[in-house]
Amino acid sequence: MKAGRMKWVVLGLLWVAYFLLQAMRQVYNASLPQIRADFAAAGATAVSLGLVGTVFYFVYGLCAPCASVVADVFRRKAVIVAGCLLFSVGVFASGCAGTLAMIVLSYGVVNALGQSMVPASSSAVISEWHEKTRATALSIYQVANYAGIILAALLAGGVGARGAGAWRWAFWILGGFGLVWAGVLAACLRTQPAAEAGRREAPRPAAARAEKPSVRAALPCRRDGALLLRRVRPRLVRAHRPRLDRGARLDGRRDALARLVLPRGRTDDPRRPPPVHAPPDAR
Repeated sequence: MKAGRMKWVVLGLLWVAYFLLQAMRQVYNASLPQIRADFAAAGATAVSLGLVGTVFYFVYGLCAPCASVVADVFRRKAVIVAGCLLFSVGVFASGCAGTLAMIVLSYGVVNALGQSMVPASSSAVISEWHEKTRATALSIYQVANYAGIILAALLAGGVGARGAGAWRWAFWILGGFGLVWAGVLAACLRTQPAAEAGRREAPRPAAARAEKPSVRAALPCRRDGALLLRRVRPRLVRAHRPRLDRGARLDGRRDALARLVLPRGRTDDPRRPPPVHAPPDAR
């Protein structure tokens, strides 16, 4: 699939996940009257019922920063799928709870842990896919927040009105659909390969790219033979030519450099004319 279409498919997949997250976050408050009536015989009070929400937001606030760090280290797709799986299991198990302590554990701890893993990773994945349409994509993603709240109120109110214990069906329906959607995310969600590969390799500084070869680099080549020396010598000459052509006062340095870079046994500089030897004195 082309990237232009795939980025909207990714947005749709994450939109549904965030929609379910918000619906499961609100379903407890929407079902609270039915839950209180169901657990009244067990001695449930307003304080004990409010403890579920307190534990949920405490765990969520504690785990959200840690989940964001985990999303920067590991694959964000895996973090999103694991989070969706966790909060779906927690909500589904809450519908099977027989005591208020089980609801605190399943809804307040497991559900909160899973929900803390999804928003930051989802926003990062959307930002990776939508470079030019990032604001539009994130605004569409935010709509899932309010849609989930509306659905939770309608579902919990409609199902809970059917009688005692009917509130559990709202948890089972949302939790079951969340489990199915976790599998859909695992199969269909795609992330940007460059982003999952980690931080891009930092470019070399210009000073390192433009580094000139040192004269000392030729010293090992003299011991290795004239072949390697012929490969290094043109670079050395080009790098140091401005110094060698400054005038007659640099003749001593030029001769020293020529002796350094020329193969062993040669003392002449090919850039200079051969010396003229005077004839021997006729006696």
